[in-house]
Amino acid sequence: MANGLKTYEREMVRYRTLLDAYKVKQHKYEKEVTGIDTITQVVQSTIATHLQESCCDPDDPLQQWIANLRRCVGIDDRVEKENARKRYKAAHQPMRIPNPWDTWLTEYDQASSHANPESVGLPDLSLFDMVSLDFGDAVAQVAKNWVPGFIDSGSFESNMDRREMLKRFRDHMTRYHPLNPRKYSRISPMVVHPPRVEIA
Repeated sequence: MANGLKTYEREMVRYRTLLDAYKVKQHKYEKEVTGIDTITQVVQSTIATHLQESCCDPDDPLQQWIANLRRCVGIDDRVEKENARKRYKAAHQPMRIPNPWDTWLTEYDQASSHANPESVGLPDLSLFDMVSLDFGDAVAQVAKNWVPGFIDSGSFESNMDRREMLKRFRDHMTRYHPLNPRKYSRISPMVVHPPRVEIA
């Protein structure tokens, strides 16, 4: 009887472990399916009919659709990399006044994400030292106290990357240059709701 109970308990532990693992995988799967469905809907609602018919075979995966569309409309990797680089450089135009710093930072983040070497293969952006120096130059006029401390010490921390750099800069600007509360709050002018910016 005791052995049977122990066996049952072991099987229950194993079952719960497998069930938890299944739930995690199921959640990831459902999230991926939702993402693919959303992109598919965007493609179907924005792409010209003749391109859908020639490039978007229902039996092909979404990745094949995108590859076919890129080929048909003449977009190649070289052009995409050049456009990403231009946007990245434009986003580094120095911030001359503190507000609205959130708008500048959002564009910088999006341009940097698009120009990430992992997505478009820009080797000059693969070194964080170069990225941090470019960023420091761009924000030096509005964050004179923050930039030297970050460049001299913070940028060398082992866990430092672009996301962490932007987080620290955002924290600094929120503290010393708080955003207009009326711009982000519809409930009360006394409550500050700064925009949430997702880092890519």
